[in-house]
Amino acid sequence: MQALETAPLIAFKNILYPTDFSRAAESALPFAIEVARMFGSRVTAVHVRPPDVAARSSPLSVAYPTDRLRCKLAAVEHECLVGEGEVWDFLAQVICEREIDLVVVGTRGKTGLEKFMLGSVAEVIFRQADCPVLAIGPRVPDGSDRGWKIRNIVWATDFTSESLASAPLAFALVRERQARLTLLNVLERPATEALVDPQRYIDSTVRMLQHQVPKGMNEECRLQYEVREGVPSEEILKAAHELGADLVVLGVRPAAGRLGIAAHLARPTAHRVVCKASCPVLAVRG
Repeated sequence: MQALETAPLIAFKNILYPTDFSRAAESALPFAIEVARMFGSRVTAVHVRPPDVAARSSPLSVAYPTDRLRCKLAAVEHECLVGEGEVWDFLAQVICEREIDLVVVGTRGKTGLEKFMLGSVAEVIFRQADCPVLAIGPRVPDGSDRGWKIRNIVWATDFTSESLASAPLAFALVRERQARLTLLNVLERPATEALVDPQRYIDSTVRMLQHQVPKGMNEECRLQYEVREGVPSEEILKAAHELGADLVVLGVRPAAGRLGIAAHLARPTAHRVVCKASCPVLAVRG
């Protein structure tokens, strides 16, 4: 894939914040508000009651938490919607009708052997949403008492078209926020010591990373390049921690069918990163 001629402008005009009023969902709210402040966005907060829950409860059961939510969103343009039905069907309709540019969702981050459950709402959004998803995992510090600043971004790519699809957004954020960007590639195999000339491979990979940078950004932005070897999710997490990242940007593969899993690099990589990262993760589907 050719590098971008110029870094695109970024516009998050409409943000979707789905909530079930759980602790995980609450953890994402400060980030939704902060992004809305950064970009002058409108936040649409949505609570969906599945049919079985709606049948057992009164509409009054969501009145108090919805009123509290409106108070918390008072500083930004917003609306609060309460619906009934299948969660994803309702959210998909809102995404279409409100022309949503970004979904901000909190995750519980439960993990299994090869299955990474992000939470019932977050999981289906992560699999199905066509727009970028900002996932707030369980290890992200509470942002309610401080503003979230995007000063340091890690963008991970394996040079597939799916992972490179996240490049425009990563570079746009760097330019918009005047942030530092680390371009990261992880070599899964072979181990670097098995290569005939490890340094030659690293130098070649750095040149490939440099080729992704839009014209002019080398002069006006702070860029650095990292080439590592190991398990992609582990190395992405290590790099984010060591570099003090405020945001990790990943490309993800489209869902394979209605309930297919989207992933970056190897299948579970994106989920592992979301579950264990100490900063928000921005997933962009190819």
